[in-house]
Amino acid sequence: MDAIVLGRKDVGEYNQWVVCLSQKYGKQQYLMRGVKKITSKNAAHIEPCSFIDATVVSGKDLDILTTSYLQDSFTLIHQDYVKRLMADTILRIVDLLTISGEDGQVFDVLLSGLYSLSTDSVVSAVRWIDLFMLQLCEAIGIVPVLDRCCVCGKSRREMNTPVLSALHGGVVCRGCVGGGGRSYAPKERLYLLKNEADFHAFMHHHVNFHLPQDIFDWGDIEKWLK
Repeated sequence: MDAIVLGRKDVGEYNQWVVCLSQKYGKQQYLMRGVKKITSKNAAHIEPCSFIDATVVSGKDLDILTTSYLQDSFTLIHQDYVKRLMADTILRIVDLLTISGEDGQVFDVLLSGLYSLSTDSVVSAVRWIDLFMLQLCEAIGIVPVLDRCCVCGKSRREMNTPVLSALHGGVVCRGCVGGGGRSYAPKERLYLLKNEADFHAFMHHHVNFHLPQDIFDWGDIEKWLK
């Protein structure tokens, strides 16, 4: 089974729970026995941000990860502090947004994102994560419409003073705000399309608007890097 390790946590003295995302099974938590022992050969293969080939055995009450073979550790990401922090951020976001046993299609988005992060030069960490979030939103079914007004259908070129609205699901004309049979909601905010900061603020609000749990602001990565 091809899988990406999202995280792990200790269970007892030698065991660990390993959270993996695979295309076939989505996000699952597996028990790996003896992985913390000095003689364990699997410890280095289940680090977060590892692409592995895993063997899982179904037990009576839980699934056990018996062996794991490292396919890619994304060495270039680990060698760059900024990229490592970005990778940790998107792994955390994916873990928060995915439900156990579902969202197998998110696997392709995350794997592609990690390979892209490993090879691309990053000018803006926040901008890169914003674009990754667009792909992730498409995979989970909440991608915003950005090429036309969500209410009247006008193209971006035809729109007069367009704004971004999470309530409407993307770009709307200023005159269409509140249209389409929709009214303001307590969590609704409008964002102008002036710069990257506006787009980031919208993307963060858009995700939180459409999901039951609030996601941390990945824009704070700029503060963490200072």
